[in-house]
Amino acid sequence: MSLAALRRIRDPLAWMRKVCGALAGTTEVVSWGHPNFRAGGRTFTVFEIYKGRPCIAIATDPEEQSLLIERFGLFRTPYLGSRGWVSAWVDQPAPFQLMGELIRRAYRRNIEKTRSRKTVRSSARRTVRRRARGSRPETDSAR
Repeated sequence: MSLAALRRIRDPLAWMRKVCGALAGTTEVVSWGHPNFRAGGRTFTVFEIYKGRPCIAIATDPEEQSLLIERFGLFRTPYLGSRGWVSAWVDQPAPFQLMGELIRRAYRRNIEKTRSRKTVRSSARRTVRRRARGSRPETDSAR
């Protein structure tokens, strides 16, 4: 079966919980009235009802967005589409295998961003500590 093969899932939210539950450190939080899945403190996928229809929104690389829309029938997520998010209606056959892969990629991007933020913060803290231990900065009167 190709990633783009369409199939119907009886309970798309249960499917989404299973996919996200297999990803270490993922939490489900209700925000804006619907389930959001987060890793590293950032949301990477959302289940929502939009215009009366259930859909799954996924954070994707903004460079991939137009390809996913044109080639796989996904649509630009309202409100978040400018940041690369795509959505798929899940009340009809949808590319669930592709969506699962996109969810896993979004999760990995969040984890990588979290690691890089922690690295930057810890190196900044080390720099501040070194400066604090070193000599005091010169004042105008010392010059």
